[in-house]
Amino acid sequence: MAKRARRPARAAKTANDLDAYLRRLGERVRTVRSRRGMSRKALARHSKVSERYLAQLEAGKGNCSIVLLRRIAGAMSVPVAELIDERPDRRWRTCCSPSCSIASRPAS
Repeated sequence: MAKRARRPARAAKTANDLDAYLRRLGERVRTVRSRRGMSRKALARHSKVSERYLAQLEAGKGNCSIVLLRRIAGAMSVPVAELIDERPDRRWRTCCSPSCSIASRPAS
């Protein structure tokens, strides 16, 4: 009887960490997009990334390249770091004016 190949516990944990990170990245993209008042269609048009790919990214299913992430961030006028930064004290900046009432959310 052949033995089933098992994924080492460390590799499984790494894969789970990656999946969780991609879900959080997708949530941040969706949050910034909605705070900018952009539809997915508008973001797709401005970033030259398909709506389907954006939907997958926002659902945590897409593993986005840095080049595509730069285009998405640029289309929303935010730095890439705003999307990838996981520190709890980060600020969401959703417009160019610091005096704008939606410019940032309170730190957690």
